[in-house]
Amino acid sequence: LLHFMREVWWQPQPFIEGVHTCAVARRISQAVRDFKEGKSTYLCISEPFRHGKTDMVSRALPAWFVGACADVEPDIICTGYGAELVKKFSRKARAIVASQAYQKLFPRVRLGSRRTDVHWKVDYYKDGDWKASTGDVTVTGLGGALTGSGYHLGIVDDFCKSRAEAESQTYRDKTWEAFTNDFMTRRAPVSITIVTATSWHADDMIGRLRAESEENPEFPKFEFLSFPARGGGRVGSEVVEYGDREFLFEERFGKDWYREQYATLGSYAAAGLLDCAPTIQSGNIF
Repeated sequence: LLHFMREVWWQPQPFIEGVHTCAVARRISQAVRDFKEGKSTYLCISEPFRHGKTDMVSRALPAWFVGACADVEPDIICTGYGAELVKKFSRKARAIVASQAYQKLFPRVRLGSRRTDVHWKVDYYKDGDWKASTGDVTVTGLGGALTGSGYHLGIVDDFCKSRAEAESQTYRDKTWEAFTNDFMTRRAPVSITIVTATSWHADDMIGRLRAESEENPEFPKFEFLSFPARGGGRVGSEVVEYGDREFLFEERFGKDWYREQYATLGSYAAAGLLDCAPTIQSGNIF
């Protein structure tokens, strides 16, 4: 996946790799290898905002997956807190598939003629001719209609858009129900499920995934990849050191940017949005 991103990078500025970029790409690449061998994977990836998780998971990964797993002709579902958000991701993934750089890597894959912002296919060159894939890429807001759709690769990217939503018990319950009842029921027998987000609240989807993975032996066992802005990251039980950096992605942002963000957010918001470890907001007790 990391090599793929280097080859098809679509932004005018250079592709900058942080320690988290390399670690997450390696883990997702392993998940794809496991998928080909018949093993399912469940990943939950936490990073601070603006650190590249969406570029990798929601833009590059769907495009790479339809090429790397062409023999399966996979189904993909991409979702997030709003339909318009994930439509933007979908348009970029399609643009990557249509690019010349992509064609050099996967000459037997091309963007199909049936395509909209919410549903598209690729064509595969097989037996001397181009044929439409049996798999679909479906894009919808979390909680949107998924009846009739399924996935070999399922992505949830940013399930919450604001502090007000994060603080709402009703909204957190609604999001969790959409994830468990609508999204997770769409899995193929062998699949990859990825939740990637900046964590807003201790009881948000990431918090609930942790609780279920630890307490419910029948619940899918999610592996947690966490990269706080400072202090070192983790991929499952593996510790990822930041070396001589004070902050995670100084190659892109620099120390002053991080310090200004901590000062702007305050300790409560920064615990989740930067440190990937949200705390319960408390008041005085009389």
